Amino acid sequence: MAKKDLRATRFLTAMISITLIIGISMAQANPQDVVKEFLAADLEGARCGLQPGAYKIRIAPLVMWEDEPGWDTAFVTKEAYISKIERFNDMAKVEVRYENVGILSGGLGWDVEYLGIRFTEVVNFVVVKEPSGWRIKEPVFPPHVSPKMLTSRLELFITKHRDDERAQRIRSLIEWMRELSRLEK
Repeated sequence: MAKKDLRATRFLTAMISITLIIGISMAQANPQDVVKEFLAADLEGARCGLQPGAYKIRIAPLVMWEDEPGWDTAFVTKEAYISKIERFNDMAKVEVRYENVGILSGGLGWDVEYLGIRFTEVVNFVVVKEPSGWRIKEPVFPPHVSPKMLTSRLELFITKHRDDERAQRIRSLIEWMRELSRLEK
């Protein structure tokens, strides 16, 4: 019984330590670092379910909103970067440019539809300093995912449903994403 209590105490201590370390690092972050981390997590699928559990771990500490809608649309984005920063006392406006190569609708299931259009999207983030550090206040907008991450997720679908007639459409989409990835190198 004492070993279980000791293990539980050690586990709890480790979790508190990790939480404090994350909190301290967030408190030291500046607005652009918070937005850069958000962009990286978003492109890796943290906001659209490509990485189970990633929203709570990677996105939630960076934003002020509780949750997001269940998005049925995501942008396929080859690159996202900060193009302008305006900093005030406890607030910053961070302009981000997304180089999109398509729009994915119907969620990330078998009903996926892909519209391959290229366009630049400009999103203005409002980042606010709180006692715990800088966090994104707004906007709440649809997720963006990289072609590489989308390809790996769709390949998982194909391995489970090789003979499904809808699989051919997914295979075509995978080839399109691979071609985009080759062209971007």
